[in-house]
Amino acid sequence: MKYSFSILLLWLFSFSAVAQIIESVGIKAGISYSNQTYYYKTPGFSIKMDYKTGLYLVATAESFRGKHLALSTEAGFVQKGSQDEVELVTPEFPEGSGQFTTAKITSSYLTFCPALKAFFDLKKLSFYVQAGPRLDFRVATQSDFGGELNKKKNKLMAGLNWAAGAEYKVSKLRLLLEFSGRPDFTPQLELAPTENSTGLKVTGKSFLLTTGLRYQLR
Repeated sequence: MKYSFSILLLWLFSFSAVAQIIESVGIKAGISYSNQTYYYKTPGFSIKMDYKTGLYLVATAESFRGKHLALSTEAGFVQKGSQDEVELVTPEFPEGSGQFTTAKITSSYLTFCPALKAFFDLKKLSFYVQAGPRLDFRVATQSDFGGELNKKKNKLMAGLNWAAGAEYKVSKLRLLLEFSGRPDFTPQLELAPTENSTGLKVTGKSFLLTTGLRYQLR
């Protein structure tokens, strides 16, 4: 919660700053690749789920652009989760039928990311890296298993957003291609061991491959 409060303050500050001096606006869309790791505290082992894909769509704004630095902000929607192969059970084969299916967990978040952007312009091309805090608010979850655990997961998630990309300038438009990583600071779920439970901590991370455009206002 301390991480979430700190990032909320940064959110409010950066939103106020960007609203006053917006130099360009844009949109990004792409695919997220995310997974989850389940850490069981007793006896002490972990299960790493497989990566699954999701949607990513945000609006962007850039301000305070200098010679090599700028403030970049994005807000929108992202899907994260994981998947795993599970064996089907039937009344005839209660311990496993030998047939498998893919079970998925998909959570939808509203996401907000202010970031410091460093760039290098080369005629029509521009290369950049950026990093900053991230705040995600979960609005929905669809799961093929673990229904009760999903209800206990944190709705507010704090994390890091880092990215590297390239832009191509066409008049006032900039076409971009970007790769980014999003590790979480906040566990998605953390349960202490009890007499009837081993204790569990669920963490997550995701990577994004996106494309988009940015329109220069000034």
